[in-house]
Amino acid sequence: MIYYRFDKTKHAFVAMCITGGMTGLALLIGIISRSFYQSWAVIPLACTIPLGIYTLVYLINWLSCRRKDKKHAVAKGYVYMKYDDYYWHYGGDYPDDLPQENAATHIGMFLAWCICNNLVSDELREDCGEDIENVVLGNVSGAQFLIKNCDGIFCDSDLTETGQKFAADYYNCDSEFSKEYCDYFNDYCKAFDNNECIYYIEDSKENYFAISSVIDKRFVEWNNKISNKEAQ
Repeated sequence: MIYYRFDKTKHAFVAMCITGGMTGLALLIGIISRSFYQSWAVIPLACTIPLGIYTLVYLINWLSCRRKDKKHAVAKGYVYMKYDDYYWHYGGDYPDDLPQENAATHIGMFLAWCICNNLVSDELREDCGEDIENVVLGNVSGAQFLIKNCDGIFCDSDLTETGQKFAADYYNCDSEFSKEYCDYFNDYCKAFDNNECIYYIEDSKENYFAISSVIDKRFVEWNNKISNKEAQ
């Protein structure tokens, strides 16, 4: 399932507009009043100071936002599309006898498949190159990678353009592709004959290979569907 977030850019835009408007009003009052009421211009001009500071701080935070602060970035609205988040899963009916890390297993296996099939973004490779290599070599699981490097959050910035399109169709149970073939979550349950609680599925190499072969098949089907659409 894909979840969309509205970011705070709109708030910064509104603040910038108000700042510009108040500055313009201050200048207009100063021009009209000249020497008699020139002090009136100080009121709207003073109002622009906190708005200007807010806008500046927002822009600095946005520019300095890095992957290691991903959870903070998503909370602040800097990430536009989130496919999944292991924090969503271990609340509510999550089994008391399982560690929280088990909530990341199914997400991590899909991300590991993306890593092994060169569908992760250059940004992710730049930030996590060594750990990506360890995932490919099988030394680190996808869930471990997800928790360590992505704060448990799987979003569009982790993937290439092709990866984003595939995830948008396959990780989303409401997409046209998923309705015609199957979505990842249901494939995951079927691969392990588990329709009750997916969190008990072990984060093992054997289980990864089992689900990766299913994703391989879906990726071929997805590519064929895209090719057929383009040929029409």
